[in-house]
Amino acid sequence: MKHRFFYFILLLVACLAGSLKATAQQKTIVYGSLGTPNVNISISNTPYGTSTDAKGQYALTLRDRTKAIQLYYSCIGYQDTIVSLAPKQLQCDSVNISFRMRKQDYDLNEVTVTAKQKLYGSKYYFMDFEVFDRTICILAACPNKNLRCLIMADEDFHGFDTIPIPAHITPELVKRDCMGNCQLIANDSVYEIDLTAKPHRFVAVERYHYFRTMGDCLFATKEHVYFKEKGIQGYLASFYRVDRKTKRPQQLFMSDMTDNINRYWDEMTFFLSHWDPTSHGAPPGVWSRHIKQHWFRPSDAELLLADDKLYYFDQSLGYIQRYDLDIHKIDSCTIQYPFMEGWKHTLYQDPAQNRFYTIIKDQMFEIDPLSGSIASKTKLNPSLYSKISIHSGQLFLLKKAHYSSGGTTTFIERRKL
Repeated sequence: MKHRFFYFILLLVACLAGSLKATAQQKTIVYGSLGTPNVNISISNTPYGTSTDAKGQYALTLRDRTKAIQLYYSCIGYQDTIVSLAPKQLQCDSVNISFRMRKQDYDLNEVTVTAKQKLYGSKYYFMDFEVFDRTICILAACPNKNLRCLIMADEDFHGFDTIPIPAHITPELVKRDCMGNCQLIANDSVYEIDLTAKPHRFVAVERYHYFRTMGDCLFATKEHVYFKEKGIQGYLASFYRVDRKTKRPQQLFMSDMTDNINRYWDEMTFFLSHWDPTSHGAPPGVWSRHIKQHWFRPSDAELLLADDKLYYFDQSLGYIQRYDLDIHKIDSCTIQYPFMEGWKHTLYQDPAQNRFYTIIKDQMFEIDPLSGSIASKTKLNPSLYSKISIHSGQLFLLKKAHYSSGGTTTFIERRKL
């Protein structure tokens, strides 16, 4: 009996050893040389991966031999590469995948004229752009192929990545939302993309739903999300915030310019009573748009965040109020505008340096929120640019140029402020 028990134990140990050996063999090591250090190698749709060493070599252990996988090779300045491995290939103990990473050609041309720089895309038409923490994200179209992509460049106009956009997605705008995320705005949908993750994924949201929930959002702090809600044709603006934990709203400021509606109609009544259809003066529709834009504009109030302080700009009344995040008033000042005619009534903020700017006629001015004084920074021709963004003391303009032959090209111009 003892001998039988002894042989049973030996057989059990042998089976366990065989099982452990079989289990230990159920893995595949993928290794190789890419000729480039710091290349990221990851398994698609998983957080698992590795990177090459200083000599460009790597090794990655795969423990599941039953499913096909895709290895994603990426590195700044080089083209992304995807290698597929079938279950049959994973039955080997080791698989060698070695190749040379190919440098990325971005078709970006840098031109420098004194303090100005211009960024062109020789094969692309620049549709829109946004600045994300010292990275310029350019929405570009390739007219010949009817495709679109995102071109990533640093603030010195050095391209370092391109993100192809699937053919069924046709965005017209790129936007940075109040949470700092990148949104691509299409006709019927909004697509969010994580610029730091690879491979890049496009998450779709119905456009109406997105703007209904996020369109009024201004910015967010750790404790609150701040909103601006407009009403009565924009002549009434209400600013409030919502507590992230309790979801309770709190009313902050209100700008009421509804008196301008009556003033607008009084002016239009006077105009129509004296208008002569046979004259060469402005027709009622043109005059209506003119006085609504220049005389009786909707609410010109803005709430901005800088250095953990809230800045409430009431531009119609011409003052700035500063508050802490507990809504305790710190101080206020009067904005010292040199002239009001031609003022675009738009505020621009440099999020990196927490400075504020506005445009009056053909000049951009910096506003000092503590004293209310303004200082001219640069001249602008409103007819020559379609978008403005300011970051790290630099002004970025999206422009269009016309060739004598009849063609057009787009470029981004940079100026130091």
